[in-house]
Amino acid sequence: MESSREHKGLSIVREPGRPGQKVGVDFDVEMRDEDGVTVLDLRGILNIYSSYELKDTLFNLADSRVSRIVLDFSRLVSIDSAGIGAIIIMMQRVRRIPGSQMILCGLSGHVEQVFVVTRIISLFHVVSGIDEALTLLRG
Repeated sequence: MESSREHKGLSIVREPGRPGQKVGVDFDVEMRDEDGVTVLDLRGILNIYSSYELKDTLFNLADSRVSRIVLDFSRLVSIDSAGIGAIIIMMQRVRRIPGSQMILCGLSGHVEQVFVVTRIISLFHVVSGIDEALTLLRG
């Protein structure tokens, strides 16, 4: 029997027989269209367990030839190397589409630190907030 508990709004699921081991955490990707710009709101913790959900969403977008994408990190609590890997792969796929653009916004705290310390922040077009990202992609 699995148990779970709430921690700062996130449900941490534990595997039976292994007290304290994290098996999965809540992560959500909400997709919406803002006048021809696809916005992905990332929420929760993006790690090895949840990165598959993001990869599926991102790959479906790339396969659909969506060319203007914003990834909003403002509600993302944490990210690990698997999450970073998913975003790098998406960037590579998007760049293969002529005229495509992908902008990251809302980086702060731990998430921003990971991007800066790993020096991959320079690979992306990063802006402070969603309004700025939408203005750039609509203009």
